[in-house]
Amino acid sequence: FPHFSSEKLSAKYGHNVTLSYMYYLKQGRPSIAVNVFIVDQLRLHRKISRKMKKQACNFAHGLALKRFANQSITCACISFIEMLGVDSGNVRIHVAAANKILNYLNSSVSHSTGKEQLHEEQVELTSYEDSNDVFCTLLSCHRSQDPPRALLTACHTLRNPLFAIFATCYEPSSVLACFCTWLITSLGSCISANLKSKLCSALQQNVWPVQQVESLLKEIVSTGYITTLARGFSIFLPVMSACDFKLLAQLAECLEGTGVLADWVALCHDKGCTEYQAELKHCVDQLVENGRYQQGLDFVSLVGLPKDSVMIAQDLQLLWTCMSLAEGEITPYQMSAEHRMLLSEPAILEKLVEHLQHGRKLGSRLVCCFRVAMNLDMPYQEILKLEDPLRLLHTSLANDCCNKFVVASDLMLAAQMNSEEVSRFLCQEIVAAVSNHVQVVEILIRAHDCYTTALNMEGIVAVLHRAHILTNNLLQRQDWALMVRLLTGIGRYTEMNYIFQMLKDNEQFEFLLGKGLDKVPNLKLAVLDFLKQHCPEDRELFRLVSLHFSLFSEVADLWESEGCARVHTLLAVMGQQTATAPVLLTNTEDTKLCLNTAMVNFMHASEYFLQTNKLTRAMTAAHHAELVALQLSLINSLPLGQGADCLLELDSAQVAYMVTHKLSFPQACIMTRAYSHPVDWGATLYQHCIVQGDAAYLTDFMFNMPLTSALVEDVARSFFMLYFSIRFQLEANVTQEMAQQMKKFVLGISDVEIKYRVASQLGFRDVIESLLTGPALPYLKDTVWRSGFNKHRNYLQ
Repeated sequence: FPHFSSEKLSAKYGHNVTLSYMYYLKQGRPSIAVNVFIVDQLRLHRKISRKMKKQACNFAHGLALKRFANQSITCACISFIEMLGVDSGNVRIHVAAANKILNYLNSSVSHSTGKEQLHEEQVELTSYEDSNDVFCTLLSCHRSQDPPRALLTACHTLRNPLFAIFATCYEPSSVLACFCTWLITSLGSCISANLKSKLCSALQQNVWPVQQVESLLKEIVSTGYITTLARGFSIFLPVMSACDFKLLAQLAECLEGTGVLADWVALCHDKGCTEYQAELKHCVDQLVENGRYQQGLDFVSLVGLPKDSVMIAQDLQLLWTCMSLAEGEITPYQMSAEHRMLLSEPAILEKLVEHLQHGRKLGSRLVCCFRVAMNLDMPYQEILKLEDPLRLLHTSLANDCCNKFVVASDLMLAAQMNSEEVSRFLCQEIVAAVSNHVQVVEILIRAHDCYTTALNMEGIVAVLHRAHILTNNLLQRQDWALMVRLLTGIGRYTEMNYIFQMLKDNEQFEFLLGKGLDKVPNLKLAVLDFLKQHCPEDRELFRLVSLHFSLFSEVADLWESEGCARVHTLLAVMGQQTATAPVLLTNTEDTKLCLNTAMVNFMHASEYFLQTNKLTRAMTAAHHAELVALQLSLINSLPLGQGADCLLELDSAQVAYMVTHKLSFPQACIMTRAYSHPVDWGATLYQHCIVQGDAAYLTDFMFNMPLTSALVEDVARSFFMLYFSIRFQLEANVTQEMAQQMKKFVLGISDVEIKYRVASQLGFRDVIESLLTGPALPYLKDTVWRSGFNKHRNYLQ
């Protein structure tokens, strides 16, 4: 089949849109518009000239005035102009003025329809200069001694009917003068030159005698511009009898294209006048004579005449045409032009009958008989003479004829069967059909068993093909139980997974979870595979299936393996993008989506492991979920596009490095739990608290774990080894800072004995003095001093 990835088709039929800065301004996106403008100018001219910048600002100015009621577009245009370094004061003033004018028209009760005409008759403003002319004219007229008269003069001089509408906003103003000036300006060259010369003084002086107004209205009616006249009345004189002019406009629209020429002057007379009634009858007769029945019905409906003369003539001719078509006396090409225009599809008779107002029941029976004859390939006259329609109905259904359900419906209508007869017949057919489908299903199951035993692959393929066809029939009948019986009876779940999809799409999946189906071989695994491939996010359906088949462990394995696969795929992609180790995970939406999905997978796995009482695996899955969540938090803490250290799929050495050098205490706990990694807390405390000077690390550690004497001595040993190393002279500044951190570490020790011993060994005299002068002195005398200790203990051992 053709598709639009074909370059030839795209070039020939594709819709091309130039993404210029004006396009993005219309979308309300000024930043992109400025970027596109600058790029285009640099690409074409290698610079941005003042002339092109001014031209772009003028176009934006014009767009803002053209769409002044759309705040998104006007704001975008103003922002665009300002971003180009041009003052947007004029634009903002003009837009505000336009909105104030529109608000005034909206709030004015006496001129409530002026807004509609303002939108209909507004001038197309394509540039700043055109827009400015309109507003300058309005401003100039407003400042004159007689603003309404100045606006009417501008309306006639500039040939812009919009100014006549604005003139009505002033009090006092001559509504009649505004109305007449608007008519002459709107119609322009449609008014004869002779009448224009007679109305010249009225236009100049804005004084309209009755005779001149009557001459103008007669000229408009006689030339057929009824719609324009009715619109003028609705704008300027809504309280007058403009409904009559609206009727004339509707009649003109009804007669358009029919070839009927109406005497509009006669139709302007009083409705009770003889000339008016005679002209109405003349128009109706002409429409019927020309075969314009629909227009005739519309016409008499508008003027309030009875419809009998048009409906009966049309229906008799339609019925006669229908019978002639059905009996083969005429072809569609011999029909009248009016009847052929009613047809848009091959179903000619149906289209004709739809237009009947009388005799529709007879027409419907005629169509039914004709359709039956066509579908059963029988003569139409034989269908008309049929004595036992039920027999033919049963035969057609049994023989699987073309469009058999349409044939059944048509025969019932043609035979005029009552509801009781139809119910009895349908009941018999349904019972027979159900029994027939059950037999077919069982036959296919037995045939599959035989072909499988005989290793006959061609027979198996044939059975599967017939099963697919039968499944479509069962789907139409909504026989879900029989579909499940066919699926489980054949047992080829991979080839027949379309049944799973049908049940899922029709919300009938519970038929797979019926009583006894949990004992069907391989069904539970097939259901699980289908859910994993086609609806992995449907957690409730997974839960329902796992409860029925007791598949908690299998479902948990699926979720866990899916989470691991997500992580592995992500790291493989990131490893290809970053050639150097270690891998960094970039802050992108795809990365975060993948990690979030993996986290949810591990959470689901933990829940299902708990259901099957596998507590160790549940804890492992939960720890993996925590680790992925930690990875997400590290990525979210960075700006978009930057990379965070990878915490996933690390070896033991990498885990030890991250715990010792990179992670905070809570983060380190999460990682060590996920990897079941033993931690050298002495080295870790030394690196974070002494080398890096992270005081919060010790606080978090002591809140969660005891600070034992062994840990303190490990930290002291590490510091002592560095303090007396040969590198002391080379790194004196660093060592002094570390000494201060070590002293803070010792001060933070709560155990007095350990604090005294370490301070003495490291030579922290101020710490020792604070202990000796404080309340800890008696305790030290009874413990440390009594047992004695060597302050020169060798930490290098």
